[in-house]
Amino acid sequence: MQVFQKSRPQQWPLWIQLTLALGSTVVIVSFIAGNLSRRLETNYLLGNLERQSQQTLDLLSAVSIDAVITEDRPLLETFVDQAVSHDPDIATLRIDNEDGTMLAVRQQEAPLPEASSISFSQAIMFGGDTFGTMHITWNIEHSQQEIEQRVQRTQLFTIGILLLMALMIILWGHWLTVRPINKINQHLIMLTGNHPKPKLHISAAQELMRLGDSVNTLDEALQLRNQREADLQAARTQLIQINAELRQAKELAEQAARVKTAFLASMSHE
Repeated sequence: MQVFQKSRPQQWPLWIQLTLALGSTVVIVSFIAGNLSRRLETNYLLGNLERQSQQTLDLLSAVSIDAVITEDRPLLETFVDQAVSHDPDIATLRIDNEDGTMLAVRQQEAPLPEASSISFSQAIMFGGDTFGTMHITWNIEHSQQEIEQRVQRTQLFTIGILLLMALMIILWGHWLTVRPINKINQHLIMLTGNHPKPKLHISAAQELMRLGDSVNTLDEALQLRNQREADLQAARTQLIQINAELRQAKELAEQAARVKTAFLASMSHE
């Protein structure tokens, strides 16, 4: 009866699977590290801008409080122009009175997209009374570019470190796992032959060494079985030879008996 073996699907070698798994891990970890770095840098930027806005607005409020109370627009325009011209990161600076009427404003020539700016406001107070509000808008486009550059450097550094670790893992994995497994596999293939085989020696983890000992035990069992089969075949051959000799002796005895019977019959007739 013919036996059909079910074909197994083609599988990649272990080192390729390990490389793909580690490569995917490198990509995922670098992506997470980049996003985490971007979030931390952005939070740090917002914190710095908030503190800087507080200091700037406190200073401008203290300098311009008299002009705000008297609503001296030319003096306020001078304060606003000087503040914006000395700090290129200030996109817009506006001062309103207590009714919300604009007293002075200065902004950069090109309008900024909303994603590249952030605004803060602070009341102008004196003696517990509010005399107006100061609004400041910061240009964070340059800071965002610096953040993206740092994020890219972080991702490249993370990828480099992880690739180096992955390479070391692959090399050590091949030396400690794949190499002993291939050696065991080759020895198992040799078990199909009848020629003498050297004993398998494995220098690896305890689990692989126990597997190697099991292969050696299997080898010894197969050798014992082959020896018993050889002895059985020799005994069968010897038995066949003995049976042939007995058959030949029986034929000779029967022939001798027939000759004796014929001789006796001849003598009796005479």
